Amino acid sequence: MILRILTATLALSLLAIPAFAEDAPTVPGEAANLVDRNGDEVITVDEMDAFVAAVYPALDANGDGKVDKTEALVVFSEEQFTAIDTNGDGVISVEELTEQVRSDFKTADQDGDGVLK
Repeated sequence: MILRILTATLALSLLAIPAFAEDAPTVPGEAANLVDRNGDEVITVDEMDAFVAAVYPALDANGDGKVDKTEALVVFSEEQFTAIDTNGDGVISVEELTEQVRSDFKTADQDGDGVLK
């Protein structure tokens, strides 16, 4: 259980890097290695999507297929939870998290080349 929480915390701290930030930073060193599946030293939106799909189950501590507020607050702030839960149903679906990450990716991709370096 602790390992799942630590993995999810590390992973989602990576995903939330550009979220709610004024400046869109690049993905930091070691965390980037978790996302850069093909090792080409850039991160694509497809790699981010795959990463979200892989990490989402670790957030779902009770295994019910959704991330409720209690589970989400291990990694996200209250403000982030509210922003990600776009339909306001009190849970973060994998689709909502993916959309947030895609939005953050677009913000972080300042030159619009489709990759984060």
